[in-house]
Amino acid sequence: HLGWIRVDITAEQRFTLSAATEQQLDELQEPLVITGYFSEKTHPLLQPLIPSLTDLLEEYSTVGGNRVRVEFVDPTKDREAEEAAATLYDIRPVPFQTADRYQSAVVSSYFDLVVAYGDQYEKLGFRDLIEVKARGEGDVRVVLKNPEYSITRVIKKVAANYRSGADSISQLQSPISIKAYVSQNEVLPPILIDIKEALLQTLTELQSQSAGKVTYEFVDPNIDDGALAKELEDRFGFGPQVASLLDPRPFWFYVVIESAKGAFQVPLPQTLDAPSIKRAVDSAIMRLTPGALKTVALMKPEAFGPQAQQYRYLADTF
Repeated sequence: HLGWIRVDITAEQRFTLSAATEQQLDELQEPLVITGYFSEKTHPLLQPLIPSLTDLLEEYSTVGGNRVRVEFVDPTKDREAEEAAATLYDIRPVPFQTADRYQSAVVSSYFDLVVAYGDQYEKLGFRDLIEVKARGEGDVRVVLKNPEYSITRVIKKVAANYRSGADSISQLQSPISIKAYVSQNEVLPPILIDIKEALLQTLTELQSQSAGKVTYEFVDPNIDDGALAKELEDRFGFGPQVASLLDPRPFWFYVVIESAKGAFQVPLPQTLDAPSIKRAVDSAIMRLTPGALKTVALMKPEAFGPQAQQYRYLADTF
């Protein structure tokens, strides 16, 4: 008895995943979550693309089995989902301008994907997913831009980043100490209080997973009448920071990794959220792990015209 069957009857086999994608899904060791953020009300040229994209994602779920979960969310209908998309992934609605013969309007909508694996994630916005083709003045066509390639590429990236982050701790050749030189909550800007908690959670998890190779400590540089603050200034050039002219209270927020090879600062990410903090710490630890970081060199000729433009596009991808 045959309960159901799936058949791809499209000429281009657009809903049949490639062998490379199937292999990538087979290699997953942790659950992969793909979330599609799509608005019901969107630009009329984007609307027809949503069913094709959701069908393709369902194919990822089918082929991946229990290793892949696909979700679809319309943040315009769910305030909590809207806040989560903005807070966790910095995904916000894009204002698209629409027009017909009678009126023009602006509709703010979502057309984004998030691929999450462990503590790693990557975003794909509408610019990554679509291609605009102009066939003449006023004749514009919007199509999907090889979405399987884009999705599988970021799946491979997040999986590799997750594995390298876990492996970097086990491959440390000597113990490391992470010092967080951070002020008390009373003088920290509100956003940094949350980041301090995220940093504490990240360091606690690293220490528990490291089998004694990682230790951490939070220290307020203003203790001992500022003696530590003076030492940090002399050693690293650190100094008190100020959030803005509207909040001129000085505070400290620096993270330093110390090992047998020396000490270096962990730069804070531009996006201040928990996943970004963890990636910043993991990336810093990779600097101490042999072979964890790769260097890619781009050699380009002195050229002008279209060839030079192609090299610029290539350089921008790194």
